[in-house]
Amino acid sequence: MADERYYDKLALLVKPETEYGVDAGPTAQANAILAQNVKIKPMAAEQIERKFYRNFWGARPKLRTGKHVTFDYEVEAAGSGTPGTAPAYAPILRMGALAQTIVVGLATIAAAATHGAGTTGRFSYAKTVKFGGQYKRTVTLTCTTPGASGVARFHVTAPATPVEAAYDVTNVAMTSGSPFNLPNGAQITPTVTTDFVAADTFTIVLTPERTLYTPVSGGVESCTTWCNIDGTLHVGLGCRAAVNLKVAKKGFPVWAVQSYGLFVPITAEDLPADCDYSAFQDPDETAPEAVKAFRLDGYEPTLSEVTFDLGTKVGLRAMANKQSIRTSGRDGSVSITIDEPPMDEKDFYALVDAGAPVPLWLRHGATAGNVIDVEARVQLQDLELADDENIKQLQLKGGLIPNLGGDEIAIAIQ
Repeated sequence: MADERYYDKLALLVKPETEYGVDAGPTAQANAILAQNVKIKPMAAEQIERKFYRNFWGARPKLRTGKHVTFDYEVEAAGSGTPGTAPAYAPILRMGALAQTIVVGLATIAAAATHGAGTTGRFSYAKTVKFGGQYKRTVTLTCTTPGASGVARFHVTAPATPVEAAYDVTNVAMTSGSPFNLPNGAQITPTVTTDFVAADTFTIVLTPERTLYTPVSGGVESCTTWCNIDGTLHVGLGCRAAVNLKVAKKGFPVWAVQSYGLFVPITAEDLPADCDYSAFQDPDETAPEAVKAFRLDGYEPTLSEVTFDLGTKVGLRAMANKQSIRTSGRDGSVSITIDEPPMDEKDFYALVDAGAPVPLWLRHGATAGNVIDVEARVQLQDLELADDENIKQLQLKGGLIPNLGGDEIAIAIQ
């Protein structure tokens, strides 16, 4: 009698494709994914009944059409170990309709300053020394002494962050060709092009080194997925996915992945013995030591859990002579469970009723290299009450609402 096959002896490999639907040949050493709760539909298909008539009753045979494979799994949401280095699961996010941007070095300083309304003076700058802070900071330059290069003076400020004091420096000269210091070691070298007048204001955005993921509305990348379960190899080509991020108490953050692939005949292959998972970092527990920030419309409630569902619409499109896994849209949503605060502190009933988009900020991770920072634009659309250990809670549901497009959520791994 043959030995049993064990489900938990499983190797999941995911590799980006350079040509859609062509096997990228993932390897156990370079492309292994540390996944949990893996579920596969190895031969998903529609069943079409043959509706002929006969001179007797009985079941009619069916044809299988649109055969494909689905891989559903979870991946621990942690960093890469080094800010500005993509995490080991990056290909999954990219096939989930997210664009990847690596921000390192001088890219931590915005390319140009934004001038306030009514501002007369103008300057450009070269980026000289990178920003070394842990949190994004918006620096405001306010002209206090008008004049040209070398004469004008500025009051330079930036709000405090959870780990950094407010920045407040007065009487800072701006001289063309001379260094101009900003918070956390950042430095620019300005070139003044138009003289300044008193009260001219400028802002410069500084961001930490990080890998940034933002939604796209086309050009979604694809991957080849191999899943070997104790000697049986399931392959999906042209895979694309829907992805969501869940952060809940008494656990750790996870990416939930629903991926679809073009079917490849199932074969018997030896289970890889050399899977390398060393690039995957241990996740931080969802606890006060790791949840450094959670703000909803500027208020910090007691958080039980939050799920960001990117709402990516993915599936097989099977035509007469071609088929592919298509990403055809996005309808992102968010669900949040919090303890209800006193209404004189924050009235969430009124916030839901108003229906205006509000900012949401979540930061999870205790150390650099293992931080996930999420900023979202949320319209709260529904509210229900819940009971947790006899504590009254609010279950909020809403949409991730874009403004200019692709800006409803930004996920930074740093």
